[in-house]
Amino acid sequence: MTPLETLQSIRPNYPTPMSKDQLGEMLNRTAWIHRFEGYGLLSKTQGNNCRQPTTGKFISTDILTHADSFIHFDCLIDATGIAKPTWNNKGSFLPLLFVSPVDSSITIPLPPPGENMIPYNEANSIEFGLACNDIYKQILNPIDPGMISVHSSRAAWDYYVGKLTWSVSKQKHINEFRAVYGLPPV
Repeated sequence: MTPLETLQSIRPNYPTPMSKDQLGEMLNRTAWIHRFEGYGLLSKTQGNNCRQPTTGKFISTDILTHADSFIHFDCLIDATGIAKPTWNNKGSFLPLLFVSPVDSSITIPLPPPGENMIPYNEANSIEFGLACNDIYKQILNPIDPGMISVHSSRAAWDYYVGKLTWSVSKQKHINEFRAVYGLPPV
């Protein structure tokens, strides 16, 4: 089954029009089903967006991406209206905007009320991704967004949960990333 066929088969399970949460759920569900083929979502923090289930990341309301080819596809006609599945190649996208799908059947517990939380900082994510891209340039390998995602998630975990400062967490995980490719720590 193709991603378009998956969208066509699950679209009838949602109302018309869909809420933004429902759009995020349907797109994530489709990408999750096709994750081993390299499909994901497109980060979109401005304009018409919705949230990915579980993570709450802002994503496009009508785009699926392919990590291996860095191509994105407009997959819904009138996403905030009829949301009719379609499949239009929209060309390349920046690898930093790739969002891995998540298993939305798993819930992440929220912290207790009143507990201080560190606010999300998109600049940290971009900084880490660019540092990883620089490593790929050094070793003359194509960029692997899956590996970047794994190491950036580890860095984010140490920062948000493990209570490391961002600079310490970034350095730790960039050095681990470098070690994967046989490079010395910096």
